[in-house]
Amino acid sequence: MPVLRVEGQLSLEWSDREGYRAAGGKPRGFERRLLDRSPMDAIFLTQQISADSGISHALAAVWAWEKAGDLDVAPNGRRLRDLLHMTSFLHAHLRCFYFQILPDYLPFAAMGDYGGRLIAAVYAGTGMKTRKLKWRIESSSHRFSSAERDLLFEHLMLVSHTLGVLQRTMAILGGKFPVVMSIVPGGMSTPLTGDTVVTLDRLFGDVEHVVTDLALEDGLTLLERYPEMGGAGKGLHNYISMGTGADSATGLFAPGAAINGRLQTLDLPVTESIGRSYYRIAAGTSGSAAAPREAPGKSSAYSWIKAPRMGGVAVETGPFARLIITQRAGTNSRTATVEALLEDYLRIPLAESNTTGGRILAMLAEMGVIVRRCREILRELEPGEPTAAAGGDAFRVSGDGTGRLESPSGALQHRMILDDGKVFFYDVIAASTWNGGPRDEQDQKGPLETALDTAGEPGDTPEARLALARIVHAFAFSAADAVH
Repeated sequence: MPVLRVEGQLSLEWSDREGYRAAGGKPRGFERRLLDRSPMDAIFLTQQISADSGISHALAAVWAWEKAGDLDVAPNGRRLRDLLHMTSFLHAHLRCFYFQILPDYLPFAAMGDYGGRLIAAVYAGTGMKTRKLKWRIESSSHRFSSAERDLLFEHLMLVSHTLGVLQRTMAILGGKFPVVMSIVPGGMSTPLTGDTVVTLDRLFGDVEHVVTDLALEDGLTLLERYPEMGGAGKGLHNYISMGTGADSATGLFAPGAAINGRLQTLDLPVTESIGRSYYRIAAGTSGSAAAPREAPGKSSAYSWIKAPRMGGVAVETGPFARLIITQRAGTNSRTATVEALLEDYLRIPLAESNTTGGRILAMLAEMGVIVRRCREILRELEPGEPTAAAGGDAFRVSGDGTGRLESPSGALQHRMILDDGKVFFYDVIAASTWNGGPRDEQDQKGPLETALDTAGEPGDTPEARLALARIVHAFAFSAADAVH
């Protein structure tokens, strides 16, 4: 079955022998398109991989470039990058919850029953009522009271405005949005003045209530009406987080991997299994820089998504994984309130909360931590100081560099090999690749397929299909990001 409201194409198949299989659509070939091009092209082209993670891709690309050439980055440039990055998290989380997750529980068709007085919602409800008749939409059932329904739709209108404010914020920092233009080797090309800082502070003040309180309140209301979310979609107990912040020691979320109950560094080998994916290694090539070729007729395959492994083990990534890693690392007390919130409302230990409800609450609750960090970064900025480092010929670099960081939906890695300023090899492992990858040669399932198996055999009913979609959407899954 195809899954709706997912970026790209994702279909779920059921096998009596293997359970659920998640198959992503054919890739667009970004890694191949970058070969023999300037690394500057990687910063801009990879932003097209995913709408929600575009800024993260750009930052991973420039970081890989800087590591390959051992390039310096201006302190102001690092802070501006972190601010832009964290703002993209707020935008992605709000959009995912209100436009991807919430419709699984409160259909937009129910807007036709809106009984409140907010003009924007009245207009939207009137339009939906007309479309319900035209499209013959018969079902708009949900468990919310009429007052809760009306309040959620009013919040949806407010969130639409908030998303616009966040887009303006990212345009100021990035030159424009989407596909920001200010990320350069050595920092950012954005000029930084005192007026800019004042404007950004005001914009964050405009959105703080929505991202800190309102969205979380709506998530808790959702969990109260659908308590089964707390146990549905239970996933793996192995996690990975690349960390957020230019300095991993002071970053908001800690880097690391939790494997078999032990916290480990990111030094474990990362591999990409293609045993069940539509790829083959070209004849005569080998080693870590061997680029796989598409093999659409491969008999053992069922997905275009590769299967990344950390130390040979499948790992889950995303907001919940960030929380687990940061908690076990003990490096950031700011996430303690998020941990307590999940345990209070899910009524199970944090370690057992890797469920549909746990993933949604972790995503919503971390927004409050993120917006407070954004306000801190604003106070750390130094108007008038350089935002990009001078020195070194970034466009004649030769070397191998890897850029690792967190995207809104989880761990992201870019690796590039440069030869005299040209891309010789490029590889991307995105968050949805980690989560949505198929079985590997050892028959290990990835996080998404493991979570889907908890739904049991599929039924040919809208309710059965909806149960699967709810699990997928809680991962903030993007099939376009997964296959790139």
